[in-house]
Amino acid sequence: MSQVTNNLFISGYNFASDRQALERHGISHIVNMTFEYRNSFPDEFHYLRVQAKDVLSQRLGPRFREIAAFVASATNSGRKALVHCQLGVSRSASGVLACLMINDRMRLADAIQLLRSRKHDVDPNPAFVRELRALEMELFGVTSKEKISIMDTCEPVVPLDWKESTAVLLSEAATSSATLDRSSKEYQCIVATFRAVTRGRTTDLYGIICDMIITSLESYAAQNLRDGRARTALEEILVLGFTSEGLLTVGQLWDAVQGTLNSEEFRDYMIDVPRAKGWTQEFLNRLPVDRGNAQRA
Repeated sequence: MSQVTNNLFISGYNFASDRQALERHGISHIVNMTFEYRNSFPDEFHYLRVQAKDVLSQRLGPRFREIAAFVASATNSGRKALVHCQLGVSRSASGVLACLMINDRMRLADAIQLLRSRKHDVDPNPAFVRELRALEMELFGVTSKEKISIMDTCEPVVPLDWKESTAVLLSEAATSSATLDRSSKEYQCIVATFRAVTRGRTTDLYGIICDMIITSLESYAAQNLRDGRARTALEEILVLGFTSEGLLTVGQLWDAVQGTLNSEEFRDYMIDVPRAKGWTQEFLNRLPVDRGNAQRA
């Protein structure tokens, strides 16, 4: 366990599962950022569960503000908060850095310097660093140039593309019961991409839908093919992004997805992920169109 500020601590699971140690340090609020472990004492402490794996496909960015607000609810009233993962190195470090940036208005380089002065082995994975740099851009309009980890390339933060936006929206859906936010920058990024594609050729349309389905399922296959909320979110992105924005009719969308299902690229993809065909076919079956009508409007 390491004390980062007067009221904020970081640790691995061992400390977080030691009730006497938690009580001895006056911890009242705990952010559990593990995928592996349940909350140890749910009836005795206030918990925020952020189920995350320390892998490059994991997205923490959508939860940064929630984590910071939870920690602030404790520290602003003089109570103490702990952020923990399995080892206290990557996931929890990213959560603590987000808290320092949002709650204490610290630049990323200053936040990591402070955190490492308290716990020398913290090392957020490159995907989390990229999200922290994006948060810094959002908060301050600039990003720190210093490398945060050995693998950090210090690449400049650029606006989200549709693939990153889809990943963010699916991650939010898998961890929250909230409906798809059509005013979010991620959704608007996707719509802008769809709008540009529908001004082009039909083959471009097939390509972007095929790419979207494959990329989405590839990034989150283990989770989203089973998670109804994430699957529904992907369907809403496709249906709302095209039909509700007036870019395509439902029938035209059905034709485009059917074309994707029959494409060589998708058939190759199904060799590795056979369940992708079932998901795509289910999506087609739920679209309210007359499948017997060969000429769909």
